[in-house]
Amino acid sequence: MERIFALYDSDFYYATRFMEYFKKRREIPFEIIIFTHLESLKEFLQTNFVNVLLLGSDLDEDEIFTNKVKYIYQFNDDQKSRENMDRCFIHKHQPVQQVMQDILSDFRSRESRIHPESSKDGVNILTVFLPRQRQEAHVFTMALYALLLKYKNVLFINLELLPVTLVKELESNRDVLSEIIYYIKENKDINTKLKELSNQTLITNLGGADHASDILALDSEDIKKLIGDLRRNTDYQIILFYINSISEALMELIIHSDSLITIKGCTEYDKALYETWLKQLQRCGKQISQEQNFFVELLDEDYGQAPIPQDQLINSKAWQAAESCLETIGL
Repeated sequence: MERIFALYDSDFYYATRFMEYFKKRREIPFEIIIFTHLESLKEFLQTNFVNVLLLGSDLDEDEIFTNKVKYIYQFNDDQKSRENMDRCFIHKHQPVQQVMQDILSDFRSRESRIHPESSKDGVNILTVFLPRQRQEAHVFTMALYALLLKYKNVLFINLELLPVTLVKELESNRDVLSEIIYYIKENKDINTKLKELSNQTLITNLGGADHASDILALDSEDIKKLIGDLRRNTDYQIILFYINSISEALMELIIHSDSLITIKGCTEYDKALYETWLKQLQRCGKQISQEQNFFVELLDEDYGQAPIPQDQLINSKAWQAAESCLETIGL
């Protein structure tokens, strides 16, 4: 049965924009119903159950809401969200994408507490590696990220040496990766920094190093510390890394990942690259079990622009490949 997300807001134009956002975001796991009149909402709740209800800021407590709704969220005008026993308050004057990110993060956290058996213990670290730069591989990874966000709290860490904004709607908190790397090098707790950066909103995307040398400066001990800190983080269920180079440190990341996805092209040259990569793994004594190791063959695809619109991402071959990949991995 489809889960229902209901929005009540007397501002017709805001409600319309919210609906348009949902139409473009196929990966959001709800059917949405919009109400601009309170009586219509109350009439609907007489005979229907709602999983998530987002209310305008001008409403008081109403018994019908708590009887017919699993989770209640309500807009407030303050920058910081606040909570009481029945509902979570969300800052309204921010992009709709951020509103939904706040709600989905809180929703998934509450669901995992109620149904702990439905999620794996601890953090799952997933790494996507490609032997050579390809736009399709980046699109594939952004698709994985968007699809995982549908059900999980995800932190995407882009360790690409030359990061390019590919899908604006999915990229945030750029230009902070170098600061995170500084924390790693100073042997400080990464989780403390993530909490500081979040400012009441769960960070889901880290990318944009000041310079590629910042990433290349990481050594094996730095990566071990980073992974150790992230595995202790209780806010995230999945950490998704994207790398397009190899070093001793990044090899350490690959070995300690729960799953590795290697991007493979369709040309003879791409196949030779993939075979060379497997030989290098063997020569350095790094064995990755078949249960951890996956490869995805991506067809060439011309997107015509960068960044690309999100609807083009959803309709791409790379998106379809990401959907199939997640089924194979079992996430």
